[in-house]
Amino acid sequence: MEVEGGGFGTADFVVLGVALFLSLAIGIYYAITDRSDNSTENYYFGNHTMSPWPVGLSISVSFISAITVIALPGEVYMYGTVMLWTAFAFTIPVIFVCCYYIPLFYRLKLKSVYEYLELRFNTTLRRLTSALIVFTFVIYTGITIYVPALVITAVTPLKLNWSIALTSLICTLYTTVVSTYGCCFQGQAIEIVICRFKIMVLVKILPPPHLIC
Repeated sequence: MEVEGGGFGTADFVVLGVALFLSLAIGIYYAITDRSDNSTENYYFGNHTMSPWPVGLSISVSFISAITVIALPGEVYMYGTVMLWTAFAFTIPVIFVCCYYIPLFYRLKLKSVYEYLELRFNTTLRRLTSALIVFTFVIYTGITIYVPALVITAVTPLKLNWSIALTSLICTLYTTVVSTYGCCFQGQAIEIVICRFKIMVLVKILPPPHLIC
């Protein structure tokens, strides 16, 4: 699928380049500063020295992808707010996980749910679950990379193949070198940007105060 491009101006390219550069710079900086500690404790938990606030913000941002930002608004535009039921459906298991599974994993000092499956059942189930998750995320990641690549192609002269390659390269490089500290710092920055855009959208769509009163 080819999309006609060429909508970006000089200022837009500067903003895009700065955003990509800062993302890579944050990841590389924390990868270098954490190079002295290559333990799994540092990689998974940041040696248990991080505040819960940046960790929580980072986790919330990790659920936001191109599907959330681009595809869901299109779904709501086409079919209405029926997607709100998805949010309600996620609420019940999230509460259950926070109240039961996370404290359990913390007490057992587990690094992933796969360790729990092996501990509770057997190695075969752990490997089977891991294989299913890998297969699922290969497809999911392909979609999340393809969607922003379409957007980049629509507003820049880049062809779709180059957009996919560029997005994949940046994501792979960041995921490979970044540490837990880098993820949390980046997550906080993204959350701040998202909140600012939400406020801007609300200010734009809401009527003036004198009309509300």
